[in-house]
Amino acid sequence: MRVAESWHFVDPIDGLEVYDHAARQKRVFKTVWHQVSVPAQAQGGSVVDVEARAMLAELIAGLRNVGIFTEMV
Repeated sequence: MRVAESWHFVDPIDGLEVYDHAARQKRVFKTVWHQVSVPAQAQGGSVVDVEARAMLAELIAGLRNVGIFTEMV
């Protein structure tokens, strides 16, 4: 926080969100800093729904593009 032309460092509180430019994603403070992990792509199963899997892959890609995830699985 900047006060009267000088920086003052304060402890984070639960719910604080920051954007980590180096990681290109948001981080949230809840006792400790957290970042979102990319979920694994759907594999296997007795019934394969190609359209649903394609939609989930597209959703993950979209979330990555807006900085929710940093990498694809």
